[in-house]
Amino acid sequence: MTGLHQILMIGQRFIPAAALFCVVQFFVLCDCAIADRRIAVGADMPVFTVTELSGRDYVCDGSSGRVRLIAFLSADQKQSIKAANDIQLVIDSFKDHRKELGIVLVMDDPKVSELFTDSVSDPNDAIHQVHDLERGMWGAFGVIVSPTVIIADGQGKVKAVMAGYVYDFIPVLRFNLNESLGVAQKGSIEDVAKVKTLSNNTENARAKRHLAMAKVLEGKGRISSAIMQLRPVFDADPNCVEVAVGLGRLYCLVEDPNKAIGVVGDLEVDRNEPDRAMLELVLGWAKRLDGDMAGAEPHLLEASMLNPRSAIILLELGELYQATGRTEMAMTVYKRALLMLMRSN
Repeated sequence: MTGLHQILMIGQRFIPAAALFCVVQFFVLCDCAIADRRIAVGADMPVFTVTELSGRDYVCDGSSGRVRLIAFLSADQKQSIKAANDIQLVIDSFKDHRKELGIVLVMDDPKVSELFTDSVSDPNDAIHQVHDLERGMWGAFGVIVSPTVIIADGQGKVKAVMAGYVYDFIPVLRFNLNESLGVAQKGSIEDVAKVKTLSNNTENARAKRHLAMAKVLEGKGRISSAIMQLRPVFDADPNCVEVAVGLGRLYCLVEDPNKAIGVVGDLEVDRNEPDRAMLELVLGWAKRLDGDMAGAEPHLLEASMLNPRSAIILLELGELYQATGRTEMAMTVYKRALLMLMRSN
């Protein structure tokens, strides 16, 4: 939903018609003004001169023939800091092409430059750091999202605009740089954007970040948004147990047992692993929702034995007992669950 749609939905209930018209008109005019300045793929890279952190003037006019990467980074945005770390990693992997690159790091706070300490005295003069505390360059380029990365080829044509930060930031950035440099590569940008494994530390850290965000969204009652956080990570690596179990549990919360079983049904987790109890919970929960009480009970009993202090497991076991007419057993586990919740608070 766009900001304008939100204004219309809220405004028609609480704002007089004449005032609402003025608000909407202002919103549209401002949005159009920003859109007019927003740089687009295929456009010419704007010519500009800036003063670097080192005190030198840097002129970007396309005459050098270098591929240009301009990154807009903000110190108060966690996603921007993550992007800064990833940009540093990608820059380091392009050492053989430094003479063909012109990298401009536009930062609104000196703190961000600490992530690029090795680049201040870059021997190939490829990396230029700019402190834009008033965000003048943001406005000139029509940048409204931090981080934003703009890449132009040696002829000064914009080849890519990457606004925001998502889990496939590194492979997409690397692909766009290779394409702008004329380096042959397999597949398309769509193929590269699909991260195929979460085996290394950086990718595991990204999975953790998506899990953390999904937890926050779930806490706010936004279960569908939480699912959207985890689904791309699961699709990239269905064998990441923590992500699969977390996604399966969310599907249970929205009472979609088929999708829940679909994401956890093929997982293999040792009985002594900490995620095994949650896997058994999701399998039992999903089967109960699907009406398979006989199939659900062994999973829920196993989950309760693996983690006897889990209130959610006890509550789900109580649901099963109640659904199968075992009222006294249901009351017993409900009381245990309530006691667990009281102790946790």
